[in-house]
Amino acid sequence: MKPSTLATYQDLSQTDLERLQPHEALIFLHLMKTGGTSLFKLLKQHYPKELTFHYGSKPGRTLTDFHQLSAEKRDHLKFLHGHLTFGFHHRLNQPCRYVTMLREPVSRVVSLYYFLYQNPRRYLPDEQQCQTLREFLDLGCLDADNDQTRRIAGPISDQFKFGECTTELLDIAKQNLSQFLFVGITERFDESLIALRHSIGIDRVLYASFNKNSRKPKQTEIDASDLDVITAHSQLDIELYQYGNDLLDEAIQKIGDSFHTEYYFFSQANQQYRSAITQLGSVKKKIKRARKKLKQTRQRRQALKQNIHTIQNEMKGMVQSRFWRLWQRLMQLKPSKH
Repeated sequence: MKPSTLATYQDLSQTDLERLQPHEALIFLHLMKTGGTSLFKLLKQHYPKELTFHYGSKPGRTLTDFHQLSAEKRDHLKFLHGHLTFGFHHRLNQPCRYVTMLREPVSRVVSLYYFLYQNPRRYLPDEQQCQTLREFLDLGCLDADNDQTRRIAGPISDQFKFGECTTELLDIAKQNLSQFLFVGITERFDESLIALRHSIGIDRVLYASFNKNSRKPKQTEIDASDLDVITAHSQLDIELYQYGNDLLDEAIQKIGDSFHTEYYFFSQANQQYRSAITQLGSVKKKIKRARKKLKQTRQRRQALKQNIHTIQNEMKGMVQSRFWRLWQRLMQLKPSKH
């Protein structure tokens, strides 16, 4: 229903939601293929670069690099992000709060496979580069075995081999998740952003999607037996996903009636924003193509200039040659009369 007034929208700060405190650091536990890249790009713009640490495999971002930071720099960090597991806060002295995004488990595993398959050398060792989804599932890779539960449960999940996760692990994950400052849901991304805005106090939440795999087949096109295998190894994740939805519902309820007003205006604004981003991207592509053509034209012009220069040098050499001089003399001779 369209709101009739902006009055409610203009007073959004008064909610019963727990809020991030100025002295607390924020840890974004980024689960792969949950829309985390889009959320990360939103969050990082609210923190100075010198107060952030982006955990990953690239130089400067590894765990070794983190431990090599001075104690003073680590103690002043305000935002940490990466494909972490719960428990990273034990490496910090300052108080920390976690945020994360959960995704419907079966679709997440399918999306993860096609993402890894299209970037194999970036993410997988040679022995794990699979040609089919079934090959990936048959590897016994922990990424396809209740991975969301494992990462949120923390280091204890290392004790559970592939296919051996129990409800004990789920209980630990739920207990940890209940202490998170915010839990979002990929399939409810816009709702999640509004709840996050209230919890963290960020004011810039317009976004465009990143890392979206347009080449991935629809789930209805995936072999049903493959989906059954994924479901069998995602039972704990399915329960955790539902629990995450419940937590998001609770957060929305605490915001109150103003949530629906804000959701409406946000949806309208973000639709315009994404349209503008799409148009901007299209213009950038056209400029890139034009620059490429201009570069090619300049290269052709340079090549033609070089050809002309070469021909001119050849002509100079020809004019100065012995045969050319003889020809010129011959042309100057008068024809003999008979």
